[in-house]
Amino acid sequence: MVDAADLVVQGRGKFEELMVCSHEIAASTAQLVAASKVKADKDSLNLAQLQQASRGVNQATANVVASTISGKSQIEETDNMDFSSMTLTQIKRQEMDSQITLSLVRVLELENELQKERQKLGELRKKHYELAGVAEGWEEAFKNQKRGQGAGPLLTRISSKEIVQSSGVRENEKGGNQGL
Repeated sequence: MVDAADLVVQGRGKFEELMVCSHEIAASTAQLVAASKVKADKDSLNLAQLQQASRGVNQATANVVASTISGKSQIEETDNMDFSSMTLTQIKRQEMDSQITLSLVRVLELENELQKERQKLGELRKKHYELAGVAEGWEEAFKNQKRGQGAGPLLTRISSKEIVQSSGVRENEKGGNQGL
């Protein structure tokens, strides 16, 4: 986030990137709290402190996003063109150039870029869910469910040895995931 903010201040970054970084930090913090709630005792002092810190992080990221939006709108206001010295013909020509060529081309470029990024995000999420399912032992449950056997993904687990055999990873390369 600091790098994104530096780039924005230098005029080489985008405000949207800064906002996305802020949202990612808030989301990561929420994931940490959720995981901690599962693992920790509900009366844990450390959990309470983590939740309080999470609220602070959320407030700070909300402030960053609000400041970014405010700064972006101030800069956009100063970038507006002064048309007071232009003739009617010049204004009309400028309008046509903007509407027909530059703006429409840019919109199409952005739409194509957005579509590619959505596809990339979809593929990343798909791969993440596949890997998370294998790590959690859902692989066999999904296979059985497709065949009409078994009770479903939450009730069937595969052993860590089956994961090791199917992934080709040796026992000492698992990195301490002994609790599968």
